[in-house]
Amino acid sequence: CLFIGSVALCCSLNVVSRYYTPKGHAEECKTAGTDVADLVGSPMNGKCGSSVELSGLKVSYETIKYRYLSVYLPAVFGDWIQGAYLYALYRAYQLNMAEIGYLFVMGYGTSAVLGTYIASLGDRYGHRSCVMAYGVLYSLSCLTMHSASFKVLMLGRVFGGVAYSLLYSSFEAWAVADMTASGKREVLPQLF
Repeated sequence: CLFIGSVALCCSLNVVSRYYTPKGHAEECKTAGTDVADLVGSPMNGKCGSSVELSGLKVSYETIKYRYLSVYLPAVFGDWIQGAYLYALYRAYQLNMAEIGYLFVMGYGTSAVLGTYIASLGDRYGHRSCVMAYGVLYSLSCLTMHSASFKVLMLGRVFGGVAYSLLYSSFEAWAVADMTASGKREVLPQLF
């Protein structure tokens, strides 16, 4: 039930962010051949959706703050709520302490080893794409928890480790890119 609610929330936030673009700029970009969904958080590639051309947009601080918090807070809440129940779930699957330890080390180890590389993917593919990848990877991580197989649980912890890296890098980078693109970088300390 929580998984279905999370998927529905992610889909609705994706639809809202996809169509929440000032109309004049959206029409200008459509004629330039750029998809409206790629306007914010995309890598700087010189197209209409790049940060350089977005600097003329009059996007308010409140709009960016709402967009950031409406996506970031449910993601962090999902991560925090899951953490308290993982140990109990693993014990219910009759895993011993060593196996549970391996699972936790795999999740956090994946995040530690791949974190820097994964965080840099936002610069190449766009921060918004990484935020959406977080949702997919986190969902896969949650789905693997329905199996009592140690190998499947280990794969889930790898998905969770990658998702953890995206959670604590891509969301903030997306907000910083939005603030920079709108010329409001000086108000970033208020957001964080």
